[in-house]
Amino acid sequence: MGVIEGAVLLNSLADYITMEKDHRIFLTVIASETDHLPIGSLREQWHADYLPSKEAEITHYEQLISNDIRKVCVQLIANNVEKFHRCPICEFDRLVDPPRSEVTGAGSLEVCSRCGFQFGVTDDDQGISYEQWRDRWKRGETTSCNES
Repeated sequence: MGVIEGAVLLNSLADYITMEKDHRIFLTVIASETDHLPIGSLREQWHADYLPSKEAEITHYEQLISNDIRKVCVQLIANNVEKFHRCPICEFDRLVDPPRSEVTGAGSLEVCSRCGFQFGVTDDDQGISYEQWRDRWKRGETTSCNES
């Protein structure tokens, strides 16, 4: 993932993470200034004849913002690292919400991007325990967004 693509992704997460106003503006500006470039999956839709000139533009822009975006990322991590939660099945440590509410005990409905377990659905609605899902996940029998 390139610097611009990462900045655009962070900008899309601004409503879900703690971010200083100046950082949000900076990321929004990056997204706005680069929305004409073939970034990420959009690159596949571009004709090969046009990519070299756009690649040069991407490289130049990324060089201009790389130091500033690193500083923003360090601050975002510092502001948000304690806010993530761990999946009790696969130990993935980037759940946005706790798997179950400490107050009501209800599942968060969040899907773990590593093991694919949906809290409050896989367990409550489908009756599958954490242990059962962990066994399936270890055997490669579950689907997920991210196998890292």
